[in-house]
Amino acid sequence: MVVAVVFVRLGFWQISRLHEREASNRQLASNLADPVVSLEEILSQSGDVEYRHVTVTGEYVPRFEVLLRNRSYEGQPGYHVLTPLKLTSGMTVLVDRGWVPIGIEGPPVTPPPPEGFVEVTGVIRTSKTAGSGLGPKDPATGTLTAVFWPDLERLAGQMPGSLEPVYVELRSQVPAGGGDQPIPATDPILTNGPHLSYAVQWFAFALIAIIGYFLLTRKRRPVARET
Repeated sequence: MVVAVVFVRLGFWQISRLHEREASNRQLASNLADPVVSLEEILSQSGDVEYRHVTVTGEYVPRFEVLLRNRSYEGQPGYHVLTPLKLTSGMTVLVDRGWVPIGIEGPPVTPPPPEGFVEVTGVIRTSKTAGSGLGPKDPATGTLTAVFWPDLERLAGQMPGSLEPVYVELRSQVPAGGGDQPIPATDPILTNGPHLSYAVQWFAFALIAIIGYFLLTRKRRPVARET
């Protein structure tokens, strides 16, 4: 019976994960539906700003760009290109210009961004770090040319000017720039994931365990002798 209790608890844990995923998707869908605003307006607001649409204007400074590792496009591995954009306000914001494939002999030579002033429209993304898990981590010191995580605090020291606390994932820009790459990212597809099916499986395992327990105890029950 202890096994059945564990299975039931795992089932309810998956239900809890499902509710968290649904709430996250509702917030994300709401953010994606909001109109395009300026970066200054976004930064003046509180709450969740991930995937809010934003527009920024400035000049790219490609000599400081950094590659974001472990990004794929249609199943092909590659990098995303993080290029600083010097804003008209004097601040700097990192722009994720999109995906480029892995080079045959190492990191790719990324296509240059447009020169001069450019208007970038995209979505807000927030800084990410490796945390305390067992995943890959970036060096704590030194100048980085490729990173596993878009850790803005870590990258701020090697960027021109003061770096904004969020970065922009590009969707379009004017002027567009030449070439087919980098390929801009697209909005995420919102799904509830496998949590419901996992919950059903755990509850089914619990039911099997309960039935098995009663069948086993019935089989072991002593049969009364006839006198």
